[in-house]
Amino acid sequence: MTPLRRFASPLPRERLADVLEGVRLESEELPSGVTAERVREAVAEMPDDLVGPEIDRVLIEPLHRALDGVTRREAADMRLWHYLAAAEFPEVVWRRWKRAVPEMDELRDRLDGAMYAHFAGRSTLNGVSRNTFARLWWLAESVASDGNYDRARQALERQDMFVAAFERLTGLSSPARDAYLDQMAGRSEGEGREAAKWLAQTAVTTVLDSLNKDQVAEILGEVLEPGDAAEGPDR
Repeated sequence: MTPLRRFASPLPRERLADVLEGVRLESEELPSGVTAERVREAVAEMPDDLVGPEIDRVLIEPLHRALDGVTRREAADMRLWHYLAAAEFPEVVWRRWKRAVPEMDELRDRLDGAMYAHFAGRSTLNGVSRNTFARLWWLAESVASDGNYDRARQALERQDMFVAAFERLTGLSSPARDAYLDQMAGRSEGEGREAAKWLAQTAVTTVLDSLNKDQVAEILGEVLEPGDAAEGPDR
């Protein structure tokens, strides 16, 4: 069995095209000993014609399960995700964000700043949420600890929902994140943005971690159902 690897140092922007063209940078085995075969099998099981956001919803569970054994310390090190995206599965990154793998002579022209983040990214919440594989693993690790990936897939239904639930303040608080996702079921994109904005404003004066999910849901209800809140229970 082949141990999973990570780059020996973070992938510089100026070297990304080289790696995608086949240049091998120095790498090292992941200390936890998770095997590369499990991850390769998870990716290989995806339909060949799968492109765009649907890749996230199909891949998140098998990817997270295949990386069982990776420690959070290892996952916080972006060298792992740089390696998976740029050295192991670059075609998945292209299919997810550009819907097709470019010809080799077009590759460098297609590598803008956004694509660099999808292949690499920094060790920040924003950076993690841009990397194609790190975003899926951390989302699953955050909301699917019980083995139920439904809420994780729900967060991936729309990019605005993922950003609000995981990248912004709500993603740092389980009650806020879970209440937000529950409340957003069947809601419009506009309602989702307004609720996320309201919750972020509330976080300025309220420690969200001190509230349970029902309390956060009540706060969200004030903006999602303002008419009901104004009428009160006696009317």
